[in-house]
Amino acid sequence: MSSKSKRYNDHLIDWQTLADNLSTRLGDLPHLAADQKALADLVTQARTMQDQREAHKAGLQDLNKQRLTLAGQARRLQNRLAAGLRNAFDLDSEKLVEFGVQPRRKPIRRSAADKLESAQKAAARATAKVTALEAQKPTVIKA
Repeated sequence: MSSKSKRYNDHLIDWQTLADNLSTRLGDLPHLAADQKALADLVTQARTMQDQREAHKAGLQDLNKQRLTLAGQARRLQNRLAAGLRNAFDLDSEKLVEFGVQPRRKPIRRSAADKLESAQKAAARATAKVTALEAQKPTVIKA
């Protein structure tokens, strides 16, 4: 239960207590009778709404569970159909895109020189970042 719902329920209990306890003392406090009646009616409406809310919440949870089950079934069928299309057209055929299936891409082979260049660029970016962060440090003045 969320904290907002809990606070609302706490208020509802407070309102119910006030309305119930005041109803027994209306003989001594007749000038509060109209407001007590209005509060009692509002508490009744609020309780009805809480009951409806709980019923809708349970229904929503059931609907979400059904939705997840359906999504799982759809994913399995999608995978089965994609496998059938890959079998029919070939794993790397561009015709697969028409059906929303990604063809298998051929891996890009990089030479050792390309890997070294990529590593050097990454090191340069890291050094620039460290330098920028050090420049942002506040300077401490010692007295």
